[in-house]
Amino acid sequence: MEQFPIDFPDVSIIRTISVFCEPQKPPPLDIRVGITVCHIIETYLLDNADEVMTYVCDNLDGKGHVRQDKFKRWYNCYGNGQLLALPHIISTPNDEIHTCLIFHPSVYDENRIMASYKDEIDSMENHKS
Repeated sequence: MEQFPIDFPDVSIIRTISVFCEPQKPPPLDIRVGITVCHIIETYLLDNADEVMTYVCDNLDGKGHVRQDKFKRWYNCYGNGQLLALPHIISTPNDEIHTCLIFHPSVYDENRIMASYKDEIDSMENHKS
């Protein structure tokens, strides 16, 4: 896990957790994966209620939107309803990045989090140019 200090209002540290898997063939469908992913996210964020998580869907194969739809389906089916999950698409000239912000709504206001997220994305885009 890496930690990066960043100027993101109300959030002092951004942690990234990346999981990469390049199987030769797709793994079989397993209902327990969705249950497990939701449980891990909820357990972590309920124990760390002041943190905001961004779920980023890999789009190297052009299937980021499929991954985001699957995550939303998992979350709607298996989530416990205590956290707020806001899907978001970051559009670039060459790609779309499908993300989902997940946080505890009793700690952060939805509109403020989305505005801060958009400002941070705009800031990164302006810095890159």
